[in-house]
Amino acid sequence: ELMAGARYLLMNSTTYEGFPLVLVEALAGATPCLVPKLGAMPDIIPHEVLGRHFTPGDKDGLIREAQKLWEEAPSLRKACRAEYELKYTPEINFARLKAIYTNLLAGKPPGVGL
Repeated sequence: ELMAGARYLLMNSTTYEGFPLVLVEALAGATPCLVPKLGAMPDIIPHEVLGRHFTPGDKDGLIREAQKLWEEAPSLRKACRAEYELKYTPEINFARLKAIYTNLLAGKPPGVGL
């Protein structure tokens, strides 16, 4: 509820993050994200689509992107929720997991057909 009420989420990590679940939680609440250009975060949150990116250690860049996202955030909310519903619901993830195991049992690479 708090995440959904936020203007946007600032992911201020300075280290590699593989797949931070907090980003999925933000998308579920239709909350845009400001993420560092590290790990998978820019892939999860496309720039100017579901939020914005900044370069770690670039204070001026972070401030600039934060100000831009403050203005843009309300217009990105619908896209954020749509992304969650398209890729990250429990039902979708369960179906993907089942497909991975089905592929492995059939001797296929895990990602075939996903």
